[in-house]
Amino acid sequence: MDWFILKKCISRLVFPLPLCLELIGLGLLMHLCSRKKKTASLLMGCGFLLLLLFSLQGPSTILLRPLENIYPAAFPDIQTTRNLPHIQWIVVLGGGTVPEVQRPANSKLNGGSLARIIEGIRLANLFPKAHLVLTGAGSPGDLNSTAGLMAQTAVAMGITPTRITTLDQAMDTPDEAHLTAGLIPHKDTLILVTSASHLHRAMRLFQKQGLTPIPAPAYFLTKTTTRHSIMEYIPSADNLKRSERAIYEYLGLLWSSWRHLI
Repeated sequence: MDWFILKKCISRLVFPLPLCLELIGLGLLMHLCSRKKKTASLLMGCGFLLLLLFSLQGPSTILLRPLENIYPAAFPDIQTTRNLPHIQWIVVLGGGTVPEVQRPANSKLNGGSLARIIEGIRLANLFPKAHLVLTGAGSPGDLNSTAGLMAQTAVAMGITPTRITTLDQAMDTPDEAHLTAGLIPHKDTLILVTSASHLHRAMRLFQKQGLTPIPAPAYFLTKTTTRHSIMEYIPSADNLKRSERAIYEYLGLLWSSWRHLI
């Protein structure tokens, strides 16, 4: 648990907003405490420029769209159900919760988790004989696990409880892949549901466990429209969030590859 928190804290130091503030703060400190005024101005200028770029729709989309476009939507045309393969398992990865007592289960899930479980329920209705596996521990300070809240949401949406298994000990994606591999025989056919930007890394981790999942992306954050708008040139927190999501996944892929090498 301590290593998990340390890893999360270190990674956040290079997220767009903290990184830009670090550059601006370092430049300001150098400006006040040293004679290297040009270097200080350069650092502050880089910080402000990066913050602007990360907050614009164009750069944030360039960062995130390649991750979201790797896999197409899974079985989008329900008219082809006669040709669907035999699916035994549908695995939905948790994406976090919003700690709150006086709300129904679906309102305690964050946007990523809610989009993922909705996709999982859609697929569970397409494949009525498939078993639903829901993963994810709770967010810090939350008494409910992500997997448990997704299970409650699935039941409220009509999924039979006997079709659901929760893996609520999983702290991150490697944990989810490892625990799932201990539950599902490698010969069985499964669908893996997670956020579109996260799916490439999740697929790699599940494949390393000997599983061969069918990818099912959910929670797309970039638009596919080619229509342009003046809003593309106005900085926004949503664009900054997209940039952060992309950098988080690229860091995760880098960390996963490095761990595999050692």
